[in-house]
Amino acid sequence: MAPTIFPAPGGSASDPATEVVRLDRIPRRRLAPMEIPVLGTEPSEPYQPIASIEAIGSVLPPLDQWIQRVAVEAARFGGDAVILGASRESRGLLARVIVIGRALSRL
Repeated sequence: MAPTIFPAPGGSASDPATEVVRLDRIPRRRLAPMEIPVLGTEPSEPYQPIASIEAIGSVLPPLDQWIQRVAVEAARFGGDAVILGASRESRGLLARVIVIGRALSRL
């Protein structure tokens, strides 16, 4: 299945361009955004990426606002956690929405 790209509004200096790419369409239980852990490194348990969210621009959002936005998207897709990092081109922020451990048996 080809990834689905969800363009998000943005592109101004105060709201950089954001791209959300969903890697599958499997329905999953949804958590509240505040329940989604945000990780700085990969988890020790097996995991599967289900979406990526990237913000690119000359002015990036404050990290706390970016984490809130990513948590909302992760909850929408049924993610168990988010891994933060730099974008592919090191010009922005990248977040991978993942399912972890037991949730992989539903894939």
